[in-house]
Amino acid sequence: MNFSLENNELLKTKSSLKDYPQLFTKDFKNRIKKSMKVLHFKYLWRAYREAKIVLEKYPQDNLFLKNKK
Repeated sequence: MNFSLENNELLKTKSSLKDYPQLFTKDFKNRIKKSMKVLHFKYLWRAYREAKIVLEKYPQDNLFLKNKK
């Protein structure tokens, strides 16, 4: 079995945001994979926790679009 840190982190991301399955588009996965290549994983995990808080207050389908409220 081939282990991929990138795929493992993507699965953890999907699990972390499991209440928002609409986010996991092909574009989202590609952007997250790019982010993983340049950002430290701990930074990404803080961002995911913050995203969950934002999504509870302002539901949306794309985290990469700025919320204009």
